[in-house]
Amino acid sequence: MKKFTQAIIRAGVPFGLAMGVFFCLQTRQPGAMVGGVVGGIVSGLLFGVAIAMYQRRGERRLRKLGVSAGDMRPAQERTIALPADANAAMKKAKNALAVIRKIQSDSISENGNQVTARTGITWQSFGERISVEVQPTVAGSSVRISSRPKVATTTMDGGKGRENVELFAKAFME
Repeated sequence: MKKFTQAIIRAGVPFGLAMGVFFCLQTRQPGAMVGGVVGGIVSGLLFGVAIAMYQRRGERRLRKLGVSAGDMRPAQERTIALPADANAAMKKAKNALAVIRKIQSDSISENGNQVTARTGITWQSFGERISVEVQPTVAGSSVRISSRPKVATTTMDGGKGRENVELFAKAFME
């Protein structure tokens, strides 16, 4: 219930404020301020409930994929230790990127110890920037994957960032 309430507040309050201000500016009447604020609060709550339901649907989808839906923030990051040299880890990382849904194969590029890629637009987001960095360690190598939305103002993505990171990690560890 806590996540649901947080989603309502994170999505509904900014939307409600924007709608209230927009309504006030459109009417430019003295009594419109109260109507704008009330209309903004109501529309913000309705929008917040819709977005919270969208997040909940994303959690169920992740569970079906076998992924824990713990942290649903759009920007995700995870580090994996691998008992293999950095070259083997880099090759494995490039292969693991292929499991990410909507990955644009022509966007995959390698620059030293880093591989970057982009995903296309889905109903969940406007796409993500995927970054994989491989560092040699004493025990082998360390691989850090991050998934960040292309649109910086994204506050909810229905678990798409989490899906990217966790599916990569599963494929990488196989």
